[in-house]
Amino acid sequence: DHYSKPGPVSKPGGLGPKWSGHTFYYYYSDPNDDTSRIYDSDWSNIVISDENPAVTVYVKWLEGNWTIVTDKQQIRSLFPKTNYYLDADIDFSDSKGNPTEMKGAKNYDGIFDGNGHKITNFKCTVSASPIPGETVSNECGLFASFGDNGVVRNVIFENCTVEVSLNVQQDSGHYYVGFLCGKVSKDTKLSAFTGIKFKDCVLNVQRNA
Repeated sequence: DHYSKPGPVSKPGGLGPKWSGHTFYYYYSDPNDDTSRIYDSDWSNIVISDENPAVTVYVKWLEGNWTIVTDKQQIRSLFPKTNYYLDADIDFSDSKGNPTEMKGAKNYDGIFDGNGHKITNFKCTVSASPIPGETVSNECGLFASFGDNGVVRNVIFENCTVEVSLNVQQDSGHYYVGFLCGKVSKDTKLSAFTGIKFKDCVLNVQRNA
């Protein structure tokens, strides 16, 4: 009812609010504009006082379960049944500007939504080498293959390299190789791949046997 002096609002603690079947994305300030995002640096500018005794904030949700990506560590290795949602441009280069490693996924069955952001300066190295007791995969790419529900959309790849080294002959004599993916499920629709751009990207295939 009374504040001895005006004070800033602190960001709500913990892991954020929960809603079954949804992922907390961010807080925003204007109920009529869900892009009015409140960033961490904004909380100290929201002040409680006698003249402004209450503040209401709103929550932006993503439907489904998502990993919200803001740095390269979160997608250095992709998992086949995980949904990724980029919330920033992701630069894989080291402190000297050299590309660093990114590992893709096989039988990817999640949704990879770049949200219009760039992924830059990674090198993905794939080797088709025999492992005792296992069949050598003949599908090679950042996503070696896609399952029935795999989706990639709204992302820009820039200055990225996928290097494929083929070290053993397949019984069928066939390899399926691509920068984005080697092979897709027969049930995968073209609409699973939308808004994807490539700039200065390289697919380098070396046959050693």
